[in-house]
Amino acid sequence: MTKRPPVPTLLLLLLLSPISQTRAYDGTTLANGLFSTRTNVDEQSKIALDVRDMLNALSQDDYNGADLVYRGGVNSRRYDDKGKLQLEKRTLQSLSTEARDDFFDKDLTFAFQTYGLAGKDVDAIDDHKGYGDEFVRNALMDPRSGSLAGEAAVALNLWMYSVHSLWESFNACEMAAYVSSYPAAGFGFDKGSIIRAYDEAMAYYVGADQQAGTRRGFAVYALAQKAGSLFEKNKDRQMNVNLRMSDLFERGHGIFSEGDPCSEDGLDTLEELWGVVNGMISLMTIPLVQMLIHSMKSEDQARVKMYALAVIPQASSCKTSAYRMLKQNLLEQTYNPDKFADILTNLQSIYDCLGITCLDVGAYRETEVAQCAERPDNLPMAGYSPSTNVFQQAKIDLDIQQIEIMASLEKYSIASHIYNFGRNSIIDETKFRSLKSFATDPNRMKVEPLFQQFQDYHNQKNYADNIVQQTLDGEGKWNNATPQQRTEIIVTTIKAQIMFMYILSEMQDAVSDCDMGDFNDNAGGAHSWDEVAAYMIGSLEDVKTGGGDDTEDGQMFWNLANTLCEEFDTCNKNGYSILNAEIENLLYAGKAELNSYDCTNMYHTIKKLTNMLIIPLIQSVFRYAVILDSLPPDSTDKEVATAEAFALSVIPIIASYEPEAANIVARNMISEPGVKPVADGPVYVSDAFFTVLDDFDLKCDYVGRDQAVDGCALTLRSTFSAATSRRMRWLDTALVLGVTFFSGLAAFL
Repeated sequence: MTKRPPVPTLLLLLLLSPISQTRAYDGTTLANGLFSTRTNVDEQSKIALDVRDMLNALSQDDYNGADLVYRGGVNSRRYDDKGKLQLEKRTLQSLSTEARDDFFDKDLTFAFQTYGLAGKDVDAIDDHKGYGDEFVRNALMDPRSGSLAGEAAVALNLWMYSVHSLWESFNACEMAAYVSSYPAAGFGFDKGSIIRAYDEAMAYYVGADQQAGTRRGFAVYALAQKAGSLFEKNKDRQMNVNLRMSDLFERGHGIFSEGDPCSEDGLDTLEELWGVVNGMISLMTIPLVQMLIHSMKSEDQARVKMYALAVIPQASSCKTSAYRMLKQNLLEQTYNPDKFADILTNLQSIYDCLGITCLDVGAYRETEVAQCAERPDNLPMAGYSPSTNVFQQAKIDLDIQQIEIMASLEKYSIASHIYNFGRNSIIDETKFRSLKSFATDPNRMKVEPLFQQFQDYHNQKNYADNIVQQTLDGEGKWNNATPQQRTEIIVTTIKAQIMFMYILSEMQDAVSDCDMGDFNDNAGGAHSWDEVAAYMIGSLEDVKTGGGDDTEDGQMFWNLANTLCEEFDTCNKNGYSILNAEIENLLYAGKAELNSYDCTNMYHTIKKLTNMLIIPLIQSVFRYAVILDSLPPDSTDKEVATAEAFALSVIPIIASYEPEAANIVARNMISEPGVKPVADGPVYVSDAFFTVLDDFDLKCDYVGRDQAVDGCALTLRSTFSAATSRRMRWLDTALVLGVTFFSGLAAFL
C-alpha cells in the first residue's frame, strides 16, 4: 500500500484541488462526497473541465477555440497501464469516436442506440457509430448555434461514455468469472479493472468542480440538476435522480465488497451488477427525457433534435409503432409544435420500456405539462381487464423483442444476459423475471401429460432452454448457422416452446390457487388468472379489444394468432383473430370461475384454452411447410430455423399419440444436412396431423384457409397439384390445418 504523504504535502494537495473533487487516499470524492470512488479517477473527472472551456469559448463566439478544446483536450491527462503520463490528452471527441473502433461493441445501450439510428437496418449501423461527434462538429461549424456544441458534448458524448464505462465494468466482471473457472484464459487480465471502470463511470457522470445539489457543474450530474429544476417542485436542492444515482452507485460497491465477487463462487455478483447497471442507466435517461420535453415546449428546434438524438433511438427496443412515430416526427422531420400532444403521448408510452415512470419525469413547470398518469391496475390488455397489476409480468415480451434485436446484431453475449437475468419484467428495482427461469421452472412438471410428453421426446426436462442456451453460446446444432437462422431458432423457441409451457404451468398454478381458495397467492398479490392473461397477451398490445392494429408491436401468442388470421382468413369483422375472440371469452370465464372457486368448470376452461394455444402452433407448421417446400437442401434461409422451432412445439404431443405421424412431421420439418426440406410435400405434412385429429370437436373456422389449402372444404388449390398427386388421404371428419388436439389430450389436467 502506498505511504500517506506527510501532513504539509497533503494540505497542499487539498488546497490545489477543487472543493468538489478532493482526492482521497485511494479514491476520488465527487460532488462534496455524494459520490466517493474507491479508485483514483481524478483525471477522468476533469474531462468536465473541457466542457467548461468549450462553453467559455462559445460564449465569446470563439468557435475555433471551442473546436480546439473539443478535438485536442486540455484538462484530462491520460496514463498508460504502467502509470506513465501520455502526451495526448483525453478529449471529448474521443468519447464518441472510440465507438467507431468497436470499443463499445459489448454495450447494450449503445447497440440499441445505433440500431435505432439506423432505422433497424442492421447493415447501416456502422454509419451511425459516431453520431455524437457528428452532431457536435456540425454545431461547431454553425456560427448561430451558441452553446449547443458544448451541451451536446454532455448529452451525447459524455452521457454515452459514462454508460459505456458501466457496461465495461459489467463485462470485466463477466470476464473475471470466466477466468476464475479457466485460469489459462486470464493472461494479462486485471481484475482491478472491474471497480476502476465502475468508478470511471461516475467520474464522467459527475465531473470535476461539481458543487453538490447545484447546477454549477459541467457534466451529466449538472444536466440532471437543471432538468430536475424544471420538473420538480423544490428547485433548490439535490435532485431525485442524483440522490438515487448515489444510492445505486453505493449498492454496486456493496456487491464488490461481498465475499469473492465476479468469480466462479460469486456468480450471483454478475446478475446483481446487471440489475444495478440497468437501473443506473434508466436513471440517467430521465434528464434526457425531461430536457426533450422542455425543448419541445420551448420550440427550440436545435435542442429538440439534440435530445431526440439522445433518447429516441433507444425506443427501437420498445413498441415498434411508437418508435416509428417518434423517429419520424423528431429525427427525420422538423419538429412541429402542433403535434406536441401526440408526440408526448407516444413518448410517455415508452417510459416503462426505458425503465422510468411518470413520477420519475414529473410535471413540467408544475402545471404547464401535467405529470402523466401511472398505468391503472385494471387497464385492459387487448380488451382483457385484469383486476390486479400484472403489467410487469406482461413486460416479459420486451425481453423477447430485445433478445431478437441483439441476436440479429450478432451480439449473442448480450442476448444471453437478457435471457438469463431478464431486463424488463421488474420484480424490484434491480431484479427481473427471466425467460431462463421460465424455461427451467419446476412447476412445469405439473402440466400433465404435456410436460412429460416433451421431456420424453427430448430425453431432458429443460429441452427448450438447452436449445436456446446452446444457440446463444455458439454450440449445438445451429453453431454454424447464419445469424438470421440463429436468431429465429432462439426467438421462436422462446415464443412457441418456453412461453407455451410456462403459460400452461401458470394455469396449473391458478388451479392450485382455486383448490386452496386463494387466487391472490402470488408475488405482489397478483391474481393468478391475470398472470395467465399477461403471458398470453404481453405488454406491447394496445388496450383495445383485439389488440393493436400493427402486428409488429406484439410478441406473444395473441400476436401470433392475429398475424396468422389474415393469411388463414380467420379475422373477424373487427380485424382481429376469431381465435383471440374466443380466448378472451375463455379468459373472462376462467377468471369468474376462479373468483367463485368453481374449480370443476375452471378445469374445463383450461383444457379449452390449452387447445386454443395449440392452434396457431399448428397453423405455423403448415405455413412454413408451404414456404420450405420451395427451398433446396442445406438452405440458409431463416425460415428453415423458424419451421423447426414451430415443429418442435407440437411434435412431442403428436409422438405420444401417433408416433408415425410425428416421424413424418419431423422428417419434413426438422432440418438435416443434404436433405431437402419438406421432401414429401406440404400435403403429406398436413395429412400426418389429420390422422390424430378425429376426436376433436372444434370448429374448422378457427383454423381457416390460406392461398393453398381450404381446410373446411378439405380441398387443395392448384398451387399444390403436384404435391396432391403424392398423397390425398384427407379425412372428412378431420379438422382443418390444425384444430385442437387429440382425444388423448382430454386426459390433460
